[in-house]
Amino acid sequence: MAAEEIRARTVYQVFRTGDSLTGEGEDTHRVFFIQSGWVSVIQHSTVGATRILAVRGPGDVVGELASLSERPRSATVRARSTVEARGMSGEAFIDLAERTPSIARALFRILADRLHDADRHRTQLHGSVALGAVADKLLEIHSYADSGQDRPVFTQEEIACWAGVSVPALARSLRTLREAGVIRSARQRILVLDEKSLREVAQNGRVAD
Repeated sequence: MAAEEIRARTVYQVFRTGDSLTGEGEDTHRVFFIQSGWVSVIQHSTVGATRILAVRGPGDVVGELASLSERPRSATVRARSTVEARGMSGEAFIDLAERTPSIARALFRILADRLHDADRHRTQLHGSVALGAVADKLLEIHSYADSGQDRPVFTQEEIACWAGVSVPALARSLRTLREAGVIRSARQRILVLDEKSLREVAQNGRVAD
């Protein structure tokens, strides 16, 4: 029933690579349910630097925070590939969540997961554990294989930006992981050879002896 109501109250939209679904600072509250493709959630600092906050794909919802808070957008959501999505007004989204317990519960889970991710990222940065931050993002990229669609391709600059580390720090981290047999590089992709060890590095910030 929830899926049918979402479809009935949304509009099918297609975004090309580089298109913005939402813009940082905009006073808009439209919510998007991504059906296919990938987007980056990015934020600009006061000095002009760009930071990747997250990457979202099929099955994800974007734009919901502005709808819930009724505040201007805190980030830009930009298509990394051709994206098919269903858009819904913020008012309709709030009404649907209030009337549909299953959607409200799913929304709470999404918000809890994102708060957890933000807390983990802050902990990694506070500890200056570049290796752990890089491993965490490599795990997330690796998980996209389960989406049933082509995984997005990231440049080293994008991975460094996303992990909150410098490009030289990323290069050192990748070298450490390659030498430990945890990953290998192939055709502009980073392949995970030992997911368990990579997860331990993400948690502990170091390669086990």
